[in-house]
Amino acid sequence: MASEEPAGAPRRLSWLVGAALGVATVLVFALGLAGDFVWDDTQLIVSNAYVRDPSLLGSALTHGFWHTSTAWGMRGPVSGSFYRPLVTLSYALEFRLFGERPFGYHVVNLGLHLGCVLLVYNWLRRRLAGTAPEGAVLRAAGIGAALFALHPTRPESVTWISGCTDPWMTLWVLLGLAARDRWKTPAGVALTGVCLAVATLAKETAIVVPFALLADAVLLPATPGDRRRAAGTAGVLCATTLTAFALRFALPAVRVPAHGGDTLSDALPRVVSSLGHYISRTVWDIPPSVMVAPERYDALGRPFYDPWSLALGAMALAAVAALALAATAWRRPRARPWLADAAWFLGPLVPVLNLVPLRLNVLIAPRFLYLPLLGVCAALARWAAPALAGTARTRAITGLAAAVVLTAAGVASLQHVGHLLTEDDLWTYEYQIHPGNLSVIKYLALERSHARRYAECYTLLHRGLAAARAEPSRPHEVMFSILLAATEVKQTSDSDQATLLADRAFLDGLAAAPGTVATLDSPHARLRLALSPGERTWVVDQLTDPYRLARAVAHARTLSFPEAERLLGAILRDEPRSSLAWRNLLLVYAGEQRWDDALGAAARAARLLPDDRVVPLLGRRIERARHELTPLPSGSPERAVALAELFIDLGQRELARRTLAPALAADPGRPDAVLALARADETDGLPQTARAVLVRALHDAPQRAETWQAALRAIDARHPQGAGGP
Repeated sequence: MASEEPAGAPRRLSWLVGAALGVATVLVFALGLAGDFVWDDTQLIVSNAYVRDPSLLGSALTHGFWHTSTAWGMRGPVSGSFYRPLVTLSYALEFRLFGERPFGYHVVNLGLHLGCVLLVYNWLRRRLAGTAPEGAVLRAAGIGAALFALHPTRPESVTWISGCTDPWMTLWVLLGLAARDRWKTPAGVALTGVCLAVATLAKETAIVVPFALLADAVLLPATPGDRRRAAGTAGVLCATTLTAFALRFALPAVRVPAHGGDTLSDALPRVVSSLGHYISRTVWDIPPSVMVAPERYDALGRPFYDPWSLALGAMALAAVAALALAATAWRRPRARPWLADAAWFLGPLVPVLNLVPLRLNVLIAPRFLYLPLLGVCAALARWAAPALAGTARTRAITGLAAAVVLTAAGVASLQHVGHLLTEDDLWTYEYQIHPGNLSVIKYLALERSHARRYAECYTLLHRGLAAARAEPSRPHEVMFSILLAATEVKQTSDSDQATLLADRAFLDGLAAAPGTVATLDSPHARLRLALSPGERTWVVDQLTDPYRLARAVAHARTLSFPEAERLLGAILRDEPRSSLAWRNLLLVYAGEQRWDDALGAAARAARLLPDDRVVPLLGRRIERARHELTPLPSGSPERAVALAELFIDLGQRELARRTLAPALAADPGRPDAVLALARADETDGLPQTARAVLVRALHDAPQRAETWQAALRAIDARHPQGAGGP
């Protein structure tokens, strides 16, 4: 039948299919080019000095993937073994090119995905060669590659910048497969080995690829001689890839994964449930989500799993066992290629099946299906190839079915791309579909806090705390309690010292001896929390954000500067590139008028964080203030006003008020002191109080009425709600 095709037709068809795949991929994911930095992008790129500063790149490349300069590093028994220097290097190069403009990063991600799609198409062509006429094989390979391109799990790997680990890995895997198929020589095998080794430097899952190749060598049709050569090649690749992977553990900072004391009875249901969830998301990823299968525990702290996921995972394992039995014991050669395709699905899933618990707050992540979907696409193409070579009716039915499935996948992916454009888009959508997911509630509350939508933030935190207590989930209960206090520290006006002191006492209470009950009775929270020894170690020694920083800031905002300095120093000893800790340490030194210490800290921070824009601004403002204050006599009203203006600029409004108090007591109508006090109140979010200061000055010093009226009009213009004057 292949001979009936016109000369050159397969080549034209191949180009046409490839072009169609490219156009469809770009159309579905082009919206993502308008996206922002989302979720882990901030930690891994935007706030990561190791990526931003070329002089620090060497440190990043000799440490684990989550070794970042921020305080939010991923912790768990497996995360310390993540070594992905290829991805870290790509972030550094992209930052050199694009800086903090996310468009360029999105272009790179889309380019990676498009490259993978075209390589998958060619891999499927080679894999199915000879199983049907060439035209049918090309069309079937196009259908399989289209599913790979448009599957609803793809937006997480394409639109989310930090999801690029899987496309980088898969790109190098597919390049290795292309090299192996094109050059059947020792040099070709060596090139394949290099590609697979590089793939493991993008993501650890690539370690299983040689074993899938070994399954191909054993199961796919071939002559005995070819099968032996393919098996030998796969064996060599297994050895070289395992060796390359093991070398990472020679780095002191990269740890061997810890099993965490798991028993078989602990691991088996977790693994089977994970497999069930992955199969469910492969077949029907609707609605698409980045937060499926949250980790859940019973009242005794034991994990429990959805019964349907356990049943589905068990059925999948039984089906694979039956297929293996049919291919071997029953000698059904037609089952062998399907078993080989199944190996490409199940093999790459093994590293993410929670053999060792990944501790990601969820059991699975849909983006982990990026490489395993190769097996599903191969099986789909294997089914479609003979159907597309059949009768006109069979071809029409097959084409229609493929069109329906791919259209549905493309529409679902296009919609999910829109959910990943901004932090607000992502967590608002996730909360809509998973309103009871504690991690989703936490992330949405943090986004609302960042956007200064504090009323919504408090509502979410209280909802999360109540759900954590009801579930129960002790880690989430502790986290939501701390977030409530930390948000209050961030949001409360400097003038409300009673609330800030209550928050400070609660956060200090958590650092007391284990079992000590810390209490908080404030406008936004009523809490009683006692930490176990393990919880106290986690919170006090490791939870930099929100706990350690919030506690230090609470001391600074209540003018307990020595304790704030001690707490910030402890953070900086553990995390010397914590920009928030450096900024607050500068404020503490300025509050104590320790100008040399403040400027010295600014210089050290600038060396450690050369891309930080805030620290140099603080340093220059403090340097200018020191220069202005030098000729002013100590204790003079002029010096008090100059100091107050500095403290207002640095956000230390309560300190500004206390600094102005003696000058205003001596002369209530002193213009510069009154205006400075009004500015302190206004910038503290108290425009009505600022108006009251000026109205009082209008009565105390009517001779300066024009000055006070001008200041009142300016406040009214900035705060039209509640505007009005005497």
